[in-house]
Amino acid sequence: MTLYQTIEAFKNIALKQPNVHFCEEGNVYDLMNGNPSAKFASVVLTQTQHTTDETFDTYGFHIFYIDRLLADMETNRQQIQSIGMVVLNNIIQTFISTYDAEIEQVTYQPFTQYFTCETAGGYITINIRMPKEIICGEDY
Repeated sequence: MTLYQTIEAFKNIALKQPNVHFCEEGNVYDLMNGNPSAKFASVVLTQTQHTTDETFDTYGFHIFYIDRLLADMETNRQQIQSIGMVVLNNIIQTFISTYDAEIEQVTYQPFTQYFTCETAGGYITINIRMPKEIICGEDY
């Protein structure tokens, strides 16, 4: 899969999650602060480092799950972070089972952040290893 196809696959999988109403790729701060059409809960993919070798492309991402905090922020914060962990895990597991991908260690980091409103959630840092698509056939 190409980088573009990988991002589109993640976006499609994320939008099929029951709690997710918005998913986009880009800078999480720009998308959440400057996009009035962003709805909660949101999933945002932010690219990190990508590498390639003879047989694999490895794509790096931070994938955020973000939802709005309610009045009882402490209880709501923990619920959002817990749901975020489940949703992000569902996205990863669906991606792995649907595509021929390998994902090494997944690190989950909860957060509380003010964007256009007070939010909470979590993000994962992942490296996705995809078999390289071979365009040219073998020489005979």
